This record gives sequence, C-alpha cells and structure tokens, in this order.
Amino acid sequence: MVNKALRKAKRDTDTKVSVTFQVNSELKKEFERFCKEEGVSMTAMLVALMETALEEKKHGDLYSEVAAFLKSTIAEYQTSIAELEQEGLGRQPEIDEAYQKMLKDVKHLENLLSFFEE
Repeated sequence: MVNKALRKAKRDTDTKVSVTFQVNSELKKEFERFCKEEGVSMTAMLVALMETALEEKKHGDLYSEVAAFLKSTIAEYQTSIAELEQEGLGRQPEIDEAYQKMLKDVKHLENLLSFFEE
C-alpha cells in the first residue's frame, strides 16, 4: 500500500480541503522524516494513503486475482526460459529471439505486478 500511495503522492495535484486530527508526537516526527526522505509532502502522502486504502477496499479481490495471475504467468515464463537455457542458446536464431522476447516480457510483467501488490 505504501508504494502505491507514494506513486500517487508524487503526482498529487488535486484541490484540498482542511482536515484536523491529532497524532502521537513521535509518530508525526517519524512520518515527517519518512515523507522528506521520499520527497513528498505529508499532506500529499496522507491523502494518497487514504485514496489507496479506499481503492484497495473497493478493488482488493480483483487486485489479488490479477497479482496471482501475473505471478503464475511469470513463473511459467521463467520455467520456459530455464528450459531454453538448458537446451543451449545460439543454435537457432528464432529460439534466441524468443528467449530475448521472453526476458523482456518477464520484466514488463514484473513491473505490472508491482502495481498490484505491496
């Protein structure tokens, strides 16, 4: 959830309304430090955390299913990649091309997976 919220906070441009609440002083200091290290304002991060929490509540099951599907697909690709590596590359250009494409596809799938999991 934090990674999703950070991505949202870093592109924050919405109009705001005031919300007032109290927190433990040590928690506030740690959160300030965290936000500063990540390069986002506390307001942007809190808003992004709230949005992400609501989004996950609304889409949680779907996100879990997509993440599971992506993990399964990545595992299948990795099995095929390992088989190609065992058989030996460099003998047939079309196999080498397929191997390179599979490596790229796995990277794309892993990037997509990072959106759906925390």
